[in-house]
Amino acid sequence: MERFRHPASVICVSLLLGAGAAADQIVSGSINFPGATITKLEGGRLRFRDADDRAHEIWISDIDLIIVDKGGLFDDFNEAEHFLAGGEPDRAILRYKRTLRLSESFWSDLITVRLLVACDKAGRLDQATLNFVRVVRGKWAGPSAAVRLIPQNLPSRRTPKAMRAVEHLEGAIRTGPQGAQRIPLELFRFEILSHTGDGRAASAARDVATMEISPLLGCERAFGIQLAALEHIENDPLREAELASLNRAIRDCPEALLPSFLLLKGRALLRASSAKDDMVRATWPFMRVVAHMPDDPRAAEGLYEAALALERLGRNDKAVDLIEECLEHGQVRIDTRAKAEAALERLRATESTSG
Repeated sequence: MERFRHPASVICVSLLLGAGAAADQIVSGSINFPGATITKLEGGRLRFRDADDRAHEIWISDIDLIIVDKGGLFDDFNEAEHFLAGGEPDRAILRYKRTLRLSESFWSDLITVRLLVACDKAGRLDQATLNFVRVVRGKWAGPSAAVRLIPQNLPSRRTPKAMRAVEHLEGAIRTGPQGAQRIPLELFRFEILSHTGDGRAASAARDVATMEISPLLGCERAFGIQLAALEHIENDPLREAELASLNRAIRDCPEALLPSFLLLKGRALLRASSAKDDMVRATWPFMRVVAHMPDDPRAAEGLYEAALALERLGRNDKAVDLIEECLEHGQVRIDTRAKAEAALERLRATESTSG
């Protein structure tokens, strides 16, 4: 089955309240499917057949617009979609709610997803969270959709809406969800606590840092939050369970996050090392970024971090070589450049003194 995952996809569909629906048109990025037929929403993916009866599916989280070619129930839904696409999510929310009250089958999950998106864009974090919990529990959306829909419009301080959102999540967690359902709830709770500077973020980070993210939930959003949790606690020695989780993430995470996880592992190993061999091993994750992702800005950071390890080993000459290579990297970030320049000045001063 062919799958398309375009974050900016636009879906225009004609839906009926039945087992399937004949669609006027489905557009995913630059791909156009006239005369498609929606078959179901399952595991967070919208499934349909094109005019030639070929099967396709797309994550419901990747849908930006749905237009239903049917009157009655979906009139409000269509208006909501137009308002959401037009940057007026507040005007969309009431219409989604009216449609949701009368929806059946997998349409209820689909509409809840769209309501969640609208609440997030409107800055209604508490309402977005209530609908997020419903998506987690949904029969047709579920945890695999929810992790891809974790709201991102979060305040930078504690607000009443943020605190209510945390209460909603904690209430859902207290009901004892098991396995996959618990993961999105814990991820989102930590994300809010971390963004708002809540003191509970440290303990929440420990829970998120050690969770095992299954392949169905293993999207960039989920692993990105786990990375943030590990970074939140990295100044303390990582425990065995956290190191095991870090290794799982390096194995399973999306390619875009791999350099960051490798850098984190190198820093953790270097911080915990005292013997020479341990320090050498700590450089391996740094140099893996350099070797396998040479054009990534984080490769320059890997060169800088490896240089620090060599400095601790007393190999200042090799450390200087890596720092110079870091500074010559075409994608070196401003903060990495500043740290590298300071390290180079220190290393040269040490060489001058020892000489």
